Amino acid sequence: MRERLLIYVMLFYSALFGSEEAATEKSHSLVFIHIGNAFPKHLKDSIAQARLFNPCCEIFLIGNQSALQGFNEPSLEIIFIPIESLKPSKWHQMFIEASTAEAFWRYTLERFLVLDDFIQQYSLYSVFHIENDVMLYFDLSQHLSTFQTYYANKMATVFDCDERSVPSFVYFDNPTVSELLAEFIAARAHWNDTDMHLLSLFKDQNYKIRADHLPILIPSYADDYPLTNIFKQTSKDPKPFYTCLEQFQMLFDAAALGQFLGGIDPILGPSKPGFLGEASIFLPAFFQFKWELDLQQRWIPYISYAGQTYPIANLHIHCKDLASFSSLRKIPPPIPEDSFSSLPFDHIQKASVNDKKSGRE
Repeated sequence: MRERLLIYVMLFYSALFGSEEAATEKSHSLVFIHIGNAFPKHLKDSIAQARLFNPCCEIFLIGNQSALQGFNEPSLEIIFIPIESLKPSKWHQMFIEASTAEAFWRYTLERFLVLDDFIQQYSLYSVFHIENDVMLYFDLSQHLSTFQTYYANKMATVFDCDERSVPSFVYFDNPTVSELLAEFIAARAHWNDTDMHLLSLFKDQNYKIRADHLPILIPSYADDYPLTNIFKQTSKDPKPFYTCLEQFQMLFDAAALGQFLGGIDPILGPSKPGFLGEASIFLPAFFQFKWELDLQQRWIPYISYAGQTYPIANLHIHCKDLASFSSLRKIPPPIPEDSFSSLPFDHIQKASVNDKKSGRE
């Protein structure tokens, strides 16, 4: 197995740098990352789903060599990259020396330092990264020009409110922006902070220059409801939450949709569909959902509001039951009929006609 890992890395390096043309081409890739001695069981479901919609995309799995040795899924045609084969950047070394975060939060942040090591070492452009409990429902290549045009020189990800990112789906246009994020995280390693907060701060400090939103919201919802979450945080401006929706013609999921359709992680408590995430600036209960088969007989989730319907690009399956959300199932999972949350949400009410006319929403 050790020899096989070495061969994969050598073949990748040879293919990437075999010619000047190959080294400068803006091809895209999809990267999965896990730090630890064993991969979570649901990882293979996420990779299989990504491969289903991306048959020609290079998919990389970055992990510790001990974990890679136990992952045997040759049909997925993924390229193994041992973390031990990557040279830590000065920012990664700074992070390692300064980080005081607990193991889980440390690793959720450190993955971006590992990803940057990978991007820098192999000079990669147009890099997509999804978390290991995310299901992908589209071909990245079909929207690559949108990413490269509207997010040139930027990082793009999903933000479920002004103060937080849930980086279930992330795009890095080039090595420069990846390194800027690595430097930003490393400089704050001693904060004992989370990836969700630090990526939001990075966005605030680099908005529209080096960082931007992916669309998560149908605009007409903001005409009817205040963009206030269950925590009673209100967005300053609705427009960022539907950035580039016209270009993509699909919505991305930070966490709210996956939690509503599938439930929360069972380690947090009883899990069932219908959960309303406390931080999301919209309530999924006010939308309609359906599953439809595409021309290749793959199930695709759709979201609708006020007569507007969009496919959902990805679902963050927080409950970890990714197999139930596979596009190859005979029957898709049922849509929740009821909704609930850990906190009251009766302060989120539809605006009246008079409120709309007077601008009091």
